[in-house]
Amino acid sequence: QAAAATTGAVDKDTYALLQQAYSIDAGLTGAALGKALMGAGDGVLMRIRKHVEADDFHMKEQLSRTDGSQTSAKDLTWGYANILKAMKARKDASAAVGLASSVIV
Repeated sequence: QAAAATTGAVDKDTYALLQQAYSIDAGLTGAALGKALMGAGDGVLMRIRKHVEADDFHMKEQLSRTDGSQTSAKDLTWGYANILKAMKARKDASAAVGLASSVIV
């Protein structure tokens, strides 16, 4: 059973973190904030794709800080599950803010 989406204002501290980490513009609310957050999330998914594409889309547990190569354990179920959960969350959120329901990852 899918968790129900919650709505409401983003608190000031969380918004500041979003601005710093993902360059989210100040003062966004509602659909505009949703679109900005989805754009940030799309960027994360596309970055993951960049790193796994060279390995035939096999994922390892970590990315090296020095060169971005994949390191550690390979093909962990939870890693793939998190990508699928992110894609499902994006699809659900896209309907609420009126964006395309999928991103090419």
